[in-house]
Amino acid sequence: MATQNKPTLLWLEDSNKTVSNQNIFSKRYFSVEIVSQLHDFRSILEDESDTVKAIVLDIMVYRVYDLSDLGINGVDTDDGYEAGWAVLEHYLRTPESQFKQIPVLVLSVRAKRRKDQDLLNKLNQEKGVGSIQFIEKRGHIDWYKEFEDWIRKASRGRVQ
Repeated sequence: MATQNKPTLLWLEDSNKTVSNQNIFSKRYFSVEIVSQLHDFRSILEDESDTVKAIVLDIMVYRVYDLSDLGINGVDTDDGYEAGWAVLEHYLRTPESQFKQIPVLVLSVRAKRRKDQDLLNKLNQEKGVGSIQFIEKRGHIDWYKEFEDWIRKASRGRVQ
């Protein structure tokens, strides 16, 4: 659970090995909670919502076939291939979400498609919500610098 002196970074990621260096870096600024299951993600958000100051989402999350663990039925995740986008749109950024002010970083090896950019544009235009940024890891040589910059800014509450 979160430490007393650092805000919490909640990270939905199914392969911790692929982000181990970023996890180490993030621990300089946050108490990091990395989870791979939606019931754990929900539990931490609901139990520690006052300390969760930033969220990192992977897009592809193995074995997340729907959002029922978040109390949401009827949302397809394309067998986990679109799980992060579904969590973002149908849980974190709904008008009634109590977590919509928390900034989110979508960090993925998948390229951002036109429909993904359209969703980001739509969600980032909503009033009273935290920003959403996308960083593609594959093919982008300096992605880790963008990640580190986002982490530093998020820890100070300055993510735009």
